[in-house]
Amino acid sequence: MKHATKYRFVLAPLLFMISNHLFDYGIFDLLVNVNAQGATTAVTATITDPNGLPYSNATINVQLVPVPAGPAICAGAGQVQNPLPFTSDPTGFFTINLCPNASISTPGTQWKFSVSVPGVPLPLGTGPQNCTATVTIAGASQDVSSSFSCPALSHVTAPFSATSIPNIINPTLPPYNAPLTQSCANLNVTLTNGSNVVACSTANFTAADIGKVIFASCCGGIGGQAKASSVLVLPQGVIHDIISSTSVHVCTTTGTCTPVNASANSANGTLLYWGFKADAAVQAAIAAVYAGPGPCEEFFWSGILMVSKGVGNGPVGCIQPIGALGDTNLSIEGTGRANSILLMTPDFDFTTGAGNSCGGGPTQKVCFFAVQGVERKYFGINGGGRSNTGTNNVIIMDALIDDYDWDVGLSDIGAQDTAMICYQMDGPGAYPQFVEVDGCGNIPILVNSGQWNTLVAGYAADVKGTNGPTQAGGMQVANGAVVTTFGFYFGACNSGGALNCVNVNSGGTWNSNGDFCLTGAGTNCLNNSGGVVHLHNFSICSTAASPCNPNFIPDHGIFSGNANAKTYITQSNINGTVNPILRSNGTIFTDDATTYGGGGTNSGLAPTCSATGIGASGTCTMAAGNVRNESGGVLLNVAGAGPASSGQVTLTFAGGGFTTNNVNPWSNCIWNLNNGTPWNARATVISGSPTSVAAAIVNWDNNGVALVAGNTYNLNYICRPN
Repeated sequence: MKHATKYRFVLAPLLFMISNHLFDYGIFDLLVNVNAQGATTAVTATITDPNGLPYSNATINVQLVPVPAGPAICAGAGQVQNPLPFTSDPTGFFTINLCPNASISTPGTQWKFSVSVPGVPLPLGTGPQNCTATVTIAGASQDVSSSFSCPALSHVTAPFSATSIPNIINPTLPPYNAPLTQSCANLNVTLTNGSNVVACSTANFTAADIGKVIFASCCGGIGGQAKASSVLVLPQGVIHDIISSTSVHVCTTTGTCTPVNASANSANGTLLYWGFKADAAVQAAIAAVYAGPGPCEEFFWSGILMVSKGVGNGPVGCIQPIGALGDTNLSIEGTGRANSILLMTPDFDFTTGAGNSCGGGPTQKVCFFAVQGVERKYFGINGGGRSNTGTNNVIIMDALIDDYDWDVGLSDIGAQDTAMICYQMDGPGAYPQFVEVDGCGNIPILVNSGQWNTLVAGYAADVKGTNGPTQAGGMQVANGAVVTTFGFYFGACNSGGALNCVNVNSGGTWNSNGDFCLTGAGTNCLNNSGGVVHLHNFSICSTAASPCNPNFIPDHGIFSGNANAKTYITQSNINGTVNPILRSNGTIFTDDATTYGGGGTNSGLAPTCSATGIGASGTCTMAAGNVRNESGGVLLNVAGAGPASSGQVTLTFAGGGFTTNNVNPWSNCIWNLNNGTPWNARATVISGSPTSVAAAIVNWDNNGVALVAGNTYNLNYICRPN
C-alpha cells in the first residue's frame, strides 16, 4: 500500500515506463571504431523525446550516405566502413568516432543516424518509435543532439530529467554514475590454459576498458548441477591492454604486467565478466535511500554492478512504521533477476560482525539488505560461478519480519562452501514469491525461525551440500520454524554431497502444497528428522514425468528415522529406486489417492497384529499387498487346541500414533469381515477400547460357532488419524 499511495498519480506512468525497461542500462563509455585510428571526429549526442524523456538503450545504426559507388577512403585513416549497430546509455547519450565528411574521398557524403527503441506500450506509452538524423561531420569533436527530432515516448507531458527521477535513486545515474559490468558466455569465450590472452567474440574492447576487473568461471553457464562444481578458470585480474576489439591481455595491474593466466581452456558453460567495481557508487546511492527523515526513496537499477562488499545492511533513517515496529518499508528494485544483478567479485569480503561487509541482521552475518520490512523485487545476486569458496559462515540474504521478496535470484556462489547459507528466513512472517536459489550456499534455503513463513513458486537446488541428518541441499526447516510452500521446486540435490533435498529438523513444520522434487541417486528427497510434515499433491521425480529421467530419481523418496517424526501424505506421487517411502522410526500417514513408483517398494509402513480365540498355536499376520496403517487386511491363521467363537484383534500401528496423550489417534477405524473366508454368515465385528495411542482393537464374534483349525479368516480395516 505504501507504493500505491506514493506513486498513485504523478509517478504511476513513470514507474510503468521503468517496469518496461525504459531506463534499463547504466552509463558506459561507448566507443565504436569504424576505421583505423586517424583524423576522425569524436561525435556525441543525447537523444530525447520532446518531453525530455531519454531514448534509453536505443539501437543506433550509422551509415555513410549516399552509398559510394566504390571504396571510400578517409584521409590518413584508410577505407571507410559503416560501424556495427550499438546502443545509447540510460540518458540517451552515445559517442562514436567517425571520419569527417570533408576527408572522405567520395564528395557530397553525410552520416545518417537511424535510432529505434521498443518504447512504452499503450495506453500510457506510444509504442515502438524510430527517428533519423543526417549530419555533415567535421572537426575534432561534434555534438549532434540538436539534429534529432524524435517522437514522444509517452503520453505524459511533464518534463523529465535524464539524471533525476522523483522518489527513485538509481546508482547508474548522476551523481553516482555506477559503472556497469559486461559479460560473455559459453562458446563466445576463448581461454587458453596457461595464457593471459582472453577473447570474447561478441565484445567491443576499447581503451576505455583498460583497468577493468576481469575474471571467468566454468562451467556453471550450462546450468543445472554444473553450477555445483563451477570454479574460476581465470583468476581475478585487470585488463592490461587491448589486442583487438575482441581480445585483451589480463595482468595483475595496469602497470608492469604480471600475467594472470587461465587455468583451463574455455568450454561450453564458461562465464566471463569485466567491469570497474561499483562499490563506492552503490554504497553512496544506498546511503541516500536510507537517509531520513522519510518516507524512504526507492533504490532502482538495471544492468550488472560489480561489488566486492555487502550492501544495504543499514542503518536506516527513513523508517515509516507500517505493520511491525521497526519495519522500514524500503523498496529495492530492478528490472528482473537476470537483468539487474549485483555481481560478487572473487575477492569479495565475507567478514562478519557489526559494521563489516557481511555483518547485517540479528545474526550479524548477512551480506545483503538485512533490514526489516523491506520489499526486494526483480533483481539477482550472483557469485560469477564460484562454487568452491571454502568455509564462510555467512548468510547471503535474510528474509526478516514482514520482508517481501518477489522475483529475486541468488545464484552461482558457494555451492561447495561448507558453512554458507544462501537464503535464510527469520519471520515470524516472511513472504517471498518466485525466489530462485540456484547453486548458492551449503544450504540454499534455511527456514530458521518464525511461524508464518511462505515460499511460492520458486526454486532451490544445485549445491553439493553436506551429508548429515540435519543438512539439506534444497531447504532445511529448523526447530520451531514453520513454512508453507506452494508450487515450489526442490531439485537436483547432488549425490556428491547433499544427502537430503529437504530436511525438516526436530520441532520444525513444513506444509507443502503442489511442490515438486527432482534429485538423484544416493539422496533422499525428504528426510523428516523429527518434525511435522504435511505433503499434499507432492510429486517426487519419476521416469514418466518430464523433466525427469532415471538419473533424477532418489534412492528414498521419503525417509523417516526419528521417533518424533510425523508425516502426512495426501494425493501425492512418491518415487524411489530403493524405497518410495522408508520408515525406520516415526509415523507416516498416507491416503489411498497417493501413488508410488521409481522401482522400489515401501518399507516400514505396515502395522503388526495379534489375536485371541484363534487356537493355542494360531497366528495373526498382515495380508499381502499395499498394507499400511491406514488400510489393509488381517489374516487369522487358526491352529492348535481351543479355537473360540469370539475373540479380539489388536492392530499395532507402525510408528505409533500422532498424539502423545492417552487418546487413540487411529480411533476412526472401520472393520469388516472378508466374506470370501469361512466366517459364519452372521458373524460380526465391533471396535473395542484402545490399549494405547499406537494400537486399535476389534472384537470379532462368529455367531457362536467356533473357528476351525487349519482355516484362515480375513478382516479388512480402514483407519484414519484424529
